Formats: sequence, C-alpha cells, structure tokens
Amino acid sequence: AAPTAAMLDVGVGVAGSAIAMLQMWPKLRIVGIDPWAPSIALARENVARASLSDRIELREQGAETLEDENAFDLVWFANPFIPERAIRAGLARCRKALRPGGYIFVSGNNDGAPPAVAALFRLRTAQWGGPVWSTADAEAALRDEGYVGVRSLPTKPGALAALVVGQAPFAQTR
Repeated sequence: AAPTAAMLDVGVGVAGSAIAMLQMWPKLRIVGIDPWAPSIALARENVARASLSDRIELREQGAETLEDENAFDLVWFANPFIPERAIRAGLARCRKALRPGGYIFVSGNNDGAPPAVAALFRLRTAQWGGPVWSTADAEAALRDEGYVGVRSLPTKPGALAALVVGQAPFAQTR
C-alpha cells in the first residue's frame, strides 16, 4: 500500500497475475519481464485493455540479464517457465534487484500432493522448460544465492505446487 511499493514479475507472460496485483493494490508499480516477444506483445495489449499502462513497465528480457538494483519490494519468480541454464543467474540478479529485506517467491512441487498430482506438476514443469524442484530444492536454490529467512509456506495437501519464500539480506553481502 506504500506509494513507493514496487514488484518485479519475472516471467510475466501475458500479464494476468500482474494485472490482478495492480487491481488489488492501487499504489503498486510493477516491472514485468519475459524473454518471449509474443508474450510481451499480448501483455501490452492486456495491460492497455485494463487501463494500467501507467503502472506497469513491460520488458522483453530474461532474469539473467536484469540490471536493476535495490528497486523492488517483491519478486515473483516463475521458475517453472525459466530455463534451468538461466535460473541461478536470474535468482542472483533478482536478489540484487530487491531492496534490503524484500521478498522473492518461487514454487516447488507440493511435497504433500498425491503422487498423480506431483507427477503432473513435474510433467508440466518439464514441458515448460523450468527445473523440476521439490520445495527442498527451491529452498536450497534460494539459500545458495544469498537469500535469508528461506521457508516453504503452508500448502493444502492436494495443491499442485507449493510456494517458497526468501528474503534479501538487510545488508547486501554479494
């Protein structure tokens, strides 16, 4: 709700989630990045249709090329859609892009999901090109890239995916 609130949506796709966030928080500003030109083109159309062009910046860019520093309070990192070769560099760049104490959210396979649901999540993630992470894998990736306070959030047992959150250190060390 703060007038300076800023979010980075990595893997913005067609901007559906970004639009929903902007509608929920009227002071929020978002930068959405995606390396796939057709997604960005559709995102621009969707954002214009929602009359939100003044609050979102869309960039055709991958997370591994992000150069922003201390600019965001929150990062949504759509790791199922991000190629495994770009994940670690993307996570590191996002940590630098976060303001001290800012949060990043990634997803992992819901460890409590029934086997068929877990298999579906792994299959979809493999098709989308991202890493097939358990929540422990997602937690380890965030810790490896310098995030603190890393933890999995409570998830319903039948849910397809689980969210993992990490925080940028209050004193940036890398």
